Amino acid sequence: MPGSVNHNLGDKFSYRIVIVTLDSHNARPCERALNNMLSDFAGLKIDIFAAAEWDEDPESFEIVKKAIKGADIIIINLLFLEHHVKKLLPEIQLRRNSCDAIVGMNIGWVEPTKISS
Repeated sequence: MPGSVNHNLGDKFSYRIVIVTLDSHNARPCERALNNMLSDFAGLKIDIFAAAEWDEDPESFEIVKKAIKGADIIIINLLFLEHHVKKLLPEIQLRRNSCDAIVGMNIGWVEPTKISS
């Protein structure tokens, strides 16, 4: 991956969600569920990234960083391998006070979790 699922009005997205999960096995169910909801949310863009791909293609992490910088909501799911957490955590911490929500699903993500301001 990265997978990108979006519904836009012209070329303008009004809301961006980034999901980072361990591998594509975990990303596929998210992608299927999100495809079902896009018709109800005009302007929504959802990017799904598998951290396991950073090991094989380190440059793919730059795409993740760029998506995180523009996200309104960031969701981290099943990300518990130390080298993935150490790589992603600084990017999440940079966004903590400037996005609508950060939701972490593992112990390493409890501190940066944030809902609204």
